[in-house]
Amino acid sequence: MANTCTGLLLKLRECKNFRSLLQIHGSLIVSGLQPHNQLINAYSLFQRPDLSRIIFNSVQDPGVVLWNSMIRGYTRVGLHREALEFFRYMSEKKGIIDPDKYTFTFALKACAGSMNLEEGLRIHDLIAEMGFESDVYIGTGLVEMYCKAGDLVSARQVFDEMPLKDIVTWNTMVSGLARNGSPGEALRLFRDLHLSCVGIDHVSLYNLIPAVSKLGENDVCRCLHGLVIKKGFTSAFSSGLIDMYCKCGDLYAAETVFEEVWCKDDSSWGTMMAAYAHNGSFEEVLKLFDLMRRYDVRMNKVAVASALQAAAYVRDLVKGISIHEYAVQQGMMSDVLVATSLVSMYSKCGELEIAEELFINIKDRDVVSWSAMIASFEQAGHHDAALSLFRDMMKIHVKPNAVTLTSVLPACAGIAACRLGKSIHCYAIKADIESELEIATAIISMYAKSGCFSPAHRAFERLPVKDSVAFNALAQGYT
Repeated sequence: MANTCTGLLLKLRECKNFRSLLQIHGSLIVSGLQPHNQLINAYSLFQRPDLSRIIFNSVQDPGVVLWNSMIRGYTRVGLHREALEFFRYMSEKKGIIDPDKYTFTFALKACAGSMNLEEGLRIHDLIAEMGFESDVYIGTGLVEMYCKAGDLVSARQVFDEMPLKDIVTWNTMVSGLARNGSPGEALRLFRDLHLSCVGIDHVSLYNLIPAVSKLGENDVCRCLHGLVIKKGFTSAFSSGLIDMYCKCGDLYAAETVFEEVWCKDDSSWGTMMAAYAHNGSFEEVLKLFDLMRRYDVRMNKVAVASALQAAAYVRDLVKGISIHEYAVQQGMMSDVLVATSLVSMYSKCGELEIAEELFINIKDRDVVSWSAMIASFEQAGHHDAALSLFRDMMKIHVKPNAVTLTSVLPACAGIAACRLGKSIHCYAIKADIESELEIATAIISMYAKSGCFSPAHRAFERLPVKDSVAFNALAQGYT
């Protein structure tokens, strides 16, 4: 009997599919063995926290290990709110069941996943109260949670006060700085890591690529590239390096990396096509598209979107239709990026009706999709249609971004809808994007063309930098 139970537990750990798990669970029930924690973990791995919960509820007095497994299980499948509710329920049982360091680690991951800073602050207070602040795993969890919430000051404070930091802690802080608009600080922290006793790994280097890309300094790009080669990570980093060089404006270096990739996958091809598109080399994008078709290399959505962008720019409708046919063949039409790129391509090639039909068929429209269609109407001179679509977008609470506003503001000017333009201007102020040069110029142009000269002058005077485009926007109202 003991051998049977041991065999069942071994099968449970090695279980590869959900049907087998159900069979093993049935055999365990028959044998009288109920390894609750192993079963909870197994069901959560197969993304069935509902069945894990049934097992948990069947235990009369579950210990902290079972509570932890449930919180981790919910977090693992992205049910962060449920994980935090479970943690709160556990907290209410203080004295009966107390959280340990693993409880806090899993709960902080749920806070980071849901970007629930308010709950994260409460958990931080509880961590301090129970004396767990010096634990490296909890400290790393706090750094990650604060970074995900955009609170870099608190993240750095926790990081600096940690008595012990491992490579995961360093990587989390560097990544947080790089992704939250502090690339220079991320690079300085990476240098500190490089000089410390903690050895850098591939994650350290990968996290640094976004920061170096934003800095746009070619010398720094080459230094990072050299470090990647020294560490032997070149093959795994090819796409990241291509993207980094492209964003730093060194297309030749990006091409060199691409050419040196021995086995090019869809990511390498797609990234190189996106690099060409980013730098305005649209003919090169289409050459790569044709090359991939010739070699029968399957394209990813980034490659298809880049090819559509290129076809739109050169106004090559025949090529655009060819790319559209490929997207249909590969079952990519449900992808929002591809569908939105098709909308832009057809509208720029003068096929507005097809663009509108494609837009209507997009199921999960995001702000990019809405902005693309609004811009399409505006560029075609259909100002009323652009404004109507903008109102529809606002009704379903899709938050407009800078691209949306720079597309819809000219439509207001086109029909002299100064009142609506003012409300959009107010939105830009509330969203703290009014000072962005492109938006500020669109606001000035809208007021000037609508004959509202006083607000146009005020918007112009508030500009920190007044370039020729801004002057021309203001002058348009007097011509």
